[in-house]
Amino acid sequence: MRFHVSCSFPASLIILLSSLSGCASSPGVSDQLLSSEYHVSQSTFFRYRPPKGWLDATAEMQAVSGHIWLVSQDYVASIMLREVSLNEQAKQLLKEEGMLSVARLIMSLESNQGTDNPASVKLGRTTFWTFQIPSPSGDAFYVALFEAENRCFEVRAGTRNEAGTSLQNLSATQLAFLSSLRW
Repeated sequence: MRFHVSCSFPASLIILLSSLSGCASSPGVSDQLLSSEYHVSQSTFFRYRPPKGWLDATAEMQAVSGHIWLVSQDYVASIMLREVSLNEQAKQLLKEEGMLSVARLIMSLESNQGTDNPASVKLGRTTFWTFQIPSPSGDAFYVALFEAENRCFEVRAGTRNEAGTSLQNLSATQLAFLSSLRW
């Protein structure tokens, strides 16, 4: 059986990672990391709160295949939300086996060095399947997959290896962003 999942990102862009959620904040997720006002994606049905100190570059998305693009003020980290394009076989896999199977498929397509099996994170009513993907350059990506309106989305958060940005802080920021997503 042959699957096609579109997951490529332009190499010239800042490392992108994103994740999302459509529910209220969950215990253990810091609401203090986020700005107080909601932004609205112009290309989808999502509303979100950007992290404090991050730039909302969503208006610049015309050159990138995403719906939400946030960049840290020092330009060393980013969070991107985009729809995952699934062919018919991958859609059937999602229908029969769930989001975990799609997460495993994306991990296998992007890297044979995925750090662990995807983990389930429940924020409000939404379950996210999260995993980390190292890149050949040493950069790190945190990926969160979820379903919204019968479509598959991913949120990638990433940082450049040489930037010295704490991966733990980036992961916490991504989780806070995910907890703010509404649809």
